[in-house]
Amino acid sequence: MTMRTTRPAPRASHRWCGPRSLAIAVAGMALMGCGGVLDVDNPNNLLEENLAAASSARALAAGAAATVTRSLGAIYGPYSAVTDEVSWRGSRDAWLQLDLGNLADPANEFTDDAFRWVGEGRWMADEAVRRLEGFDAANQLLNAQGRPDRTPLARAYLFAAVSYITIADMFDDFALSDRREGAPPVGEAGMVGFYDTAIGYLDKGRAVAQAAAAAGLENEILATRARAKYSKALWSRLHPAVVANGLVNDPAATAEATLVLSRVAPDFRAVIVLENDDIAYAGEASLAYNINQRGELRVAPAFAAIVDPITNEADPAVKRTIDTLTANYVYQRVTIASAREMHLI
Repeated sequence: MTMRTTRPAPRASHRWCGPRSLAIAVAGMALMGCGGVLDVDNPNNLLEENLAAASSARALAAGAAATVTRSLGAIYGPYSAVTDEVSWRGSRDAWLQLDLGNLADPANEFTDDAFRWVGEGRWMADEAVRRLEGFDAANQLLNAQGRPDRTPLARAYLFAAVSYITIADMFDDFALSDRREGAPPVGEAGMVGFYDTAIGYLDKGRAVAQAAAAAGLENEILATRARAKYSKALWSRLHPAVVANGLVNDPAATAEATLVLSRVAPDFRAVIVLENDDIAYAGEASLAYNINQRGELRVAPAFAAIVDPITNEADPAVKRTIDTLTANYVYQRVTIASAREMHLI
């Protein structure tokens, strides 16, 4: 599920100061008075009406992948700060509040910032699914050679499911707004339904991947579905919060995980990569940015010091995860599902 995108060229910053800048501004105004030099059509502009054409299918699927990926980079910042895995070491109080476990403040700038990216990613994924389903119903999903290709629809289902699973895992409440049109919150008791939505998307995605003989994509969908089924069982076990036994042994999740393990290599991992600035820099909330660049967060010392019980040296799996996070700077890798997780399920 690795999503790779081309890193954009550096963008110049505009500093309007001094005589030279004034001269540039005056020259610009002079040009603007000479026949509308700036009145041009940008061929790279994509208007909403363009999305009604089936030729936009791959772009829609890629857009859903990009916005969902960016939202993961954002939400993992505040989410990890609450866990024992990451601790605060900087200067911004909102990170300290999360490190202390204070989740009740709706004005916390980082949970607030991450929410907007998650909301955008969820909406974009649902929109991509809606439009691609329409193209599919009209038999208009084609590749560049004009042959039938339904895999963009399967990927749209997959990323939409990832978004819904993330929301259900990390939020106590949510609103499925439509851009600027607000929607009522679903309520805490209704959040478990987000897993059902994700599983429904993955059911459809698997059918499409099977029909397309896309075994790799089908494996990613199956592994994500196993995770969704396990997460739903865990959510149900923890609501109400006081439980006698927190262990989860869900037959549906176990069967799904067993199926995945029969199909994939022992080191299988479904990974999303935040691979350019536009995706990696999701406001001020991104986990990798705050660990590797700004320095507000760090891998918690207790987590970093986990040792292998046999060798008494640094646990290789934990070390590999930490090294990957720090080596890739702000271009974080997010594991959605893996063979290791299937064994745990």
